[in-house]
Amino acid sequence: MPTQDKRGFNTRALDPQSPWFLPHAHTMSLSLTSTYTNDSLEPPANPELAFKYARIAHPNGELLEHTIASLENGQEAAGAADGMRAISLTMASILHPSRQGIIVSTSPLYSDTYRFFMMDIVPRGKQYILLNSPESCAIDFKNIIIHAPQEAPIEALFIESPANPTLTVWDIKALSHVAHEYGIPVIVDSTFATPYNCRPLELGADFVIQSLTKYYCGHGTTLGGAVISSHERIKQIKERRQREGGHLHPMAAWLIQEGLKTFGIRMERHNKNAVLLAHFLNSKKCRPYITKVYYPGLPAHPGHAAAREQMRTPYGKPGFGGMVCFELACQKFVKSFTETLAQYLELAVSFGSTKSMFSVPALQIHGSLPPAERTALGISDTLIRFSVGTEDFKDIKHAFQEAFKSLL
Repeated sequence: MPTQDKRGFNTRALDPQSPWFLPHAHTMSLSLTSTYTNDSLEPPANPELAFKYARIAHPNGELLEHTIASLENGQEAAGAADGMRAISLTMASILHPSRQGIIVSTSPLYSDTYRFFMMDIVPRGKQYILLNSPESCAIDFKNIIIHAPQEAPIEALFIESPANPTLTVWDIKALSHVAHEYGIPVIVDSTFATPYNCRPLELGADFVIQSLTKYYCGHGTTLGGAVISSHERIKQIKERRQREGGHLHPMAAWLIQEGLKTFGIRMERHNKNAVLLAHFLNSKKCRPYITKVYYPGLPAHPGHAAAREQMRTPYGKPGFGGMVCFELACQKFVKSFTETLAQYLELAVSFGSTKSMFSVPALQIHGSLPPAERTALGISDTLIRFSVGTEDFKDIKHAFQEAFKSLL
């Protein structure tokens, strides 16, 4: 892990202090070129800054990777075109291409991650096993390892915490401890939490996945993904990225770098508004409309204790993130509630923007999964996923009050 930069989280997000960051430029310039020319055939004096072809590396991508690694407390980061490309690159670097093996993951997962394992990994001769109980996850995982056949060992553990869309919290430290007893690499998708609220590498994970499209960028202006790990592991991933493609575009890297200037400020506000919304939705006056609220910051949440341990801001305070999910009292409420709420806030499948946005996973994000699979993953037809924005909370609350009125 890097030790050279002792500055605070917000300062590192705002000012990366990299050698290719022009010393007199308030904002790093955008490098929109496909190719970089050479003065001669001799090796460059500084090979780290010897850019050749933008598909391999470019200044905006290098600066962003430097910043991300610092914020995640990792050695190095590799940018990717989006979060799913970051996942596929990481899994390809871990899994044996021709040997039988088993991938274990927590449940539920983001729908395309789940589909990636089921439709792209399993057909290659791999087995896929889900962990379903956070309370006994370490014991369950160890039992899976012990009973795995010798010819098909466990090749990776994939954790998504908090989970999309149920906000299930998994004990990253306990699962990583078990995995490392048996030499199994641990990958954590920490997009919901962000490094502001959780830094999985500090808890024992080997890889962290981030969809930079979400909170890192913060303004919904571009797509991007990243994987953070050790120098050796990221070198392998970057070599694969060079062969297969999928690098972050310079414009995307520049937009995300600009978004990071307000990262800490935004996350503090997301956290604060989400706590307020979770408590409001969990109050008596909302019970006729809402039967259950999912938020790790609520003491009644099953993962609250684990969240208090592993979801901490860089300043030591609990930080439970900006996602709040809840169950409407009945399915007939869904149409009227969402259409009224959409008059005030955004009905959209993404999250992590400064603006509040919400979705119905069973009809949108996870709509591609068969109903039986959704039910098994804990995704009901009345579940609403809400990304709490940075608006004045009174306006968010007012939007909900108007949506509730439509149900009368």
